[in-house]
Amino acid sequence: MDGLIKKHDGFTTTLEAQREKITTLEQLCQALLAQEHYASEHIKSRCDGVVDRMGRVVQMTESRRLKLLDSRSYQQFLCNIYEVLKFCFFLVLQPTNHSTHSPLVRKKEHVHEWPTF
Repeated sequence: MDGLIKKHDGFTTTLEAQREKITTLEQLCQALLAQEHYASEHIKSRCDGVVDRMGRVVQMTESRRLKLLDSRSYQQFLCNIYEVLKFCFFLVLQPTNHSTHSPLVRKKEHVHEWPTF
């Protein structure tokens, strides 16, 4: 799980570098629109499309990161539960000298309870 989170962090770093390129693209778009470029409608629609897609990618990236963190928390929770269950199971199986539920005590009681013929 930690490997997936590290991999995701690497992707986030790459995404941040792309954000700088998107910012530069938006500035260039604004400059061209300010000059009333002959293809300004096409430039505006393409720039808006790129910015919208980048926004969706950022939202999906943040959503995935939250899911990864939730998965790691759930995995840790399950590990803790299994550890406690294993400990409880170990305690139940451990014979104690003071317990009447001990297999050793039951075996002795069983021998005394049924006389041999």
